[in-house]
Amino acid sequence: MNCRRESSSHSHVGENACTKVMLTRQALFILVCSALLAASCGQKVKETAAEAKEKITEAKQKATEKMLESLIERKTGEKVKVDVSKGRINISGEKGEVTFTRDGGGELPEGFPEDVHIYKDATIVMSATHLTTFSLVLRTKDSFDKVANTYRKEMTSQGWEENAVDNTTGTSMLQYIKDKRSVTVRRVDDKEKKTQVLLVVRGEDE
Repeated sequence: MNCRRESSSHSHVGENACTKVMLTRQALFILVCSALLAASCGQKVKETAAEAKEKITEAKQKATEKMLESLIERKTGEKVKVDVSKGRINISGEKGEVTFTRDGGGELPEGFPEDVHIYKDATIVMSATHLTTFSLVLRTKDSFDKVANTYRKEMTSQGWEENAVDNTTGTSMLQYIKDKRSVTVRRVDDKEKKTQVLLVVRGEDE
């Protein structure tokens, strides 16, 4: 609607109508601007809150790392570096390294021997190295009998000799030797009623 002055008797009516339209447009403009500003501010508030939460989480992690480092040093006399990240705690020192994972998904430690079988349907929940010794905790839904049968087959195929078998009540263990190395496969308790296996590989120097 174009607003222009008219000389007729209806000029005042037209001016009032034009004024109302202009006011309505101004009100809409202000409303839209306010909405956009509120949305922008809301997004900035969310981003600021997320950043603050992340900083708090980082601060808690750093405090946990320092506490664990101090505790381990008091107990062992060894200085270590602790790294706490999502679902994972890594402890490293001069003599070795230990990594704990909360929900599995751990990785083989560097230098783990290729001729030692890793059960394919298991997740690594803990790994450790100490000089030439490697330790893993594996978790699987399969029974320990199935795990043990697999290790009997796979380890002997890699040239390992079965040295000991222990099937006493509450304990199941297999042991293999090759050259001057040894591998122990042992069942350990699991609160989640899954099969948990401790795999220890000892090197020639230990």
